[in-house]
Amino acid sequence: MTTNNGTADHGTTHRQIDAGIMDPSTDGDLLRHHILDFRQMTQFAEAPWIFDQADGVRLRDTDGHWYIDGLSGVFVASLGYGNTKVIEAIERQLRTLHFAPPLHGTSIPALDLASRLRRLAPEAMQGRHGPGIKILSGGSEATEAALKLARQYWKQAGHPRKYKVIARYGGYHGATMGSLSATGGWERKSVFEPLVPGFLHHHQPHTYMEAFAHLPADEAAEAAGLMAANMVGRMIENEDPETVAAIIVEPMSISAAGFVVPMASYYRRLRELCDKHHVLLIYDEIITGF
Repeated sequence: MTTNNGTADHGTTHRQIDAGIMDPSTDGDLLRHHILDFRQMTQFAEAPWIFDQADGVRLRDTDGHWYIDGLSGVFVASLGYGNTKVIEAIERQLRTLHFAPPLHGTSIPALDLASRLRRLAPEAMQGRHGPGIKILSGGSEATEAALKLARQYWKQAGHPRKYKVIARYGGYHGATMGSLSATGGWERKSVFEPLVPGFLHHHQPHTYMEAFAHLPADEAAEAAGLMAANMVGRMIENEDPETVAAIIVEPMSISAAGFVVPMASYYRRLRELCDKHHVLLIYDEIITGF
């Protein structure tokens, strides 16, 4: 993000906050009592970064600086800020029904969304036995639901010992305890350990290894993908296939691992291994979409 004068100033001095939002005489105390993503709030209060307006792809802070939001919030504002169609749709629904008890029933908008998602799904997921769609509020919650469904599936299928989940180092799957356990970066989760047991990790598939240096790019990609996937196969066998419930991966890792696009050979082999060992394959497409 950059300011309107081209710099990337995140605030080196204490910002003056609009008195209409907070009382300047107490804003330091208020900021210290507001927990921001488990950060050390006394440090944040020394140079707070507070937004008060947004439009399109831009955000404005309380100093009047405008920033270009290159991440769509955290990948959740892809339709832009202040989108009138979105605002009008929300307003219409709020006036009709703003909540339907999710444990006991559903709603017309939820049914409509599920129908639209099914039509948008890849052709292989269409037909009578197409996808069941569970609508949730965010990525972490969706990951939790997928992990729960995997364990529930095997218990109901008569394999109660299948509970372990294999994920990738560098992958990001969310901030709740289960999704954080699947996440592969220590810097995001070390302060919350011990996490949920039963999660294992393998390395990202990539060609930046000496073993592939002599190969043409396409051959290196094929070999690297197979090597990484076969490593997963050995993990399943070493753990006992009867204890492994699922593998969870991002189609493209574009967060904690930088930008990693695994090879087609990797995903083909993963599918074969999951079929062979009766393991569910979960694609975390919160950021990428299918």
